[in-house]
Amino acid sequence: PDQLDDIQGPMRTTLELMYAERQSALDNVERLHDAGLVILAGSDSQAGMLSGASLHMELELLQRAGLSPLEVLQSATVLSARFLEGTADPSYGDIAVGQRADLLLVEGDPLADVAALADIRTVVHRGRIVTRTPWPTD
Repeated sequence: PDQLDDIQGPMRTTLELMYAERQSALDNVERLHDAGLVILAGSDSQAGMLSGASLHMELELLQRAGLSPLEVLQSATVLSARFLEGTADPSYGDIAVGQRADLLLVEGDPLADVAALADIRTVVHRGRIVTRTPWPTD
């Protein structure tokens, strides 16, 4: 990739391997999706990864692997809830009367591009708006 143009030696070799492995993983997810398997978001936390930020990266990678934005959203909501509760009608993961629901209000349309999910404007948890304090940038 172009990002490696100025990197030489063992670091370049390592990064090239990492890029190749990522593409292989994307190809495998695409094959599983095309075969009709259910894809769930929410990978294990890894060293050097921040749980929230890594989930947003994972959702974008699922879209790159061929899932539609709707399928990506479902992989992180209702499909995961079905798996975790072991039922086709879980008590959360969907917005409906009688469901438990925490909400993220985002800027943009995640059904057009899942990257909009990272632009969180408001969080509602257990019926209350969570006050968010932006991370200092200076």
